[in-house]
Amino acid sequence: YALEGDTVNAGISFSAAIPGIGWGATSARWGKRAADIADKANDARKAAVVGEAAAKSARTTHKSWPSARAAYWKAFGPGGEAPKRQVLVRIKKTGQVREITQTKELHHRVARRDGGTHDFDNLMEVWPDEHALREIDPHRHTGYEVLEVLSGP
Repeated sequence: YALEGDTVNAGISFSAAIPGIGWGATSARWGKRAADIADKANDARKAAVVGEAAAKSARTTHKSWPSARAAYWKAFGPGGEAPKRQVLVRIKKTGQVREITQTKELHHRVARRDGGTHDFDNLMEVWPDEHALREIDPHRHTGYEVLEVLSGP
């Protein structure tokens, strides 16, 4: 344990080698394992609550786009928000190069004008430059071309 940098377990193992103290060290090790298991169980409960909320929201038919978008990112986004990233872009109109923040968008697989809904199974996460690709959404235009992703997912 000491070679791995785990000083707590290294100390417990060292103590276990001393007669009489070894019983206490073994109890401490089992206590630490029980605490680790409890932490994992708590994380699993949190994940189950988030999953339940996402499933409930996915079953809800959202009438307005702002409501559907907010519910989607609350259920699936990191920290309840749409992911962001820094990119270097070239503005198409001027040729100027600059750094901007992109926020991930949601695309309707079946467009609303074609009878699509705001249901989660009809939504797809895309970055604005992906969204503007002709095969995804020929009606979406960004006005810039991404040269490089600087940071973010």
